[in-house]
Amino acid sequence: MADADLPEAIVVCDFATFRVYNLETRQTVEFGLADLPRHVQVFGFLTGRASTYVAEEDPVNRDAAEGMARLHNRLEASRYTGRDLEVLLVRLVFCLFADDAQIFERGRSRG
Repeated sequence: MADADLPEAIVVCDFATFRVYNLETRQTVEFGLADLPRHVQVFGFLTGRASTYVAEEDPVNRDAAEGMARLHNRLEASRYTGRDLEVLLVRLVFCLFADDAQIFERGRSRG
């Protein structure tokens, strides 16, 4: 069987909830009937368009981004602006990532 003949997705529905499993990306999207208009792009393969799936943002990431935005606004309001502010925030984001990824060795001091 040619790849072109294989299905792109498996769709199941119990008349209240849809579950779409994309066989190419291995991603599953589940949503209620009332949310169908917000997820219609998942069915792009039915019309010959590429299916687009954007994973819902992780609440932890959203909270972190909102926290950085609040920090940016407070520092900017205190007249810490421009390139200095942007460099500081980029460095903070790197340090937070590095700590989360355990790049830094615990208990190691500089010197």
